[in-house]
Amino acid sequence: MTITLERAQSALTRALSAATSQNVPVAAVVVDAAGRMVASARMDGVGFMNIGVAFRKAGTSANFGYPTQAMADLASKDPLILAAFTGDSEVMALAGGVPIKDGDATIGAIGVAGGHYAQDHAIAVFAVGQESEKGGTAS
Repeated sequence: MTITLERAQSALTRALSAATSQNVPVAAVVVDAAGRMVASARMDGVGFMNIGVAFRKAGTSANFGYPTQAMADLASKDPLILAAFTGDSEVMALAGGVPIKDGDATIGAIGVAGGHYAQDHAIAVFAVGQESEKGGTAS
């Protein structure tokens, strides 16, 4: 099972709405369970490189099934894990990536980049949390 376009667009819309309400221009990307892009947007005023950062955050979260913030916390406590994460250019263990779930299964993820990483994380959590209330079981 993987995320639908409708569900991806819903999460993306909620992320952009949250960013707008905070005056934080961001790029946001939703990927499927395999890390392939399903939906993306880059707000006016956010640097072009942020779409790539958001994509990597989303892909990392989808692959591991955890928020990238949790992965960053883990890496900060374990030099071996930190080395593994920093040694792979596709892994982005910086807060702002959050998995989208259907029950216990990870069906995709959203990545947000452009604000401070704590803002990116909060926006992604809001997008996924609100998306799950819409009718899915994402968490």
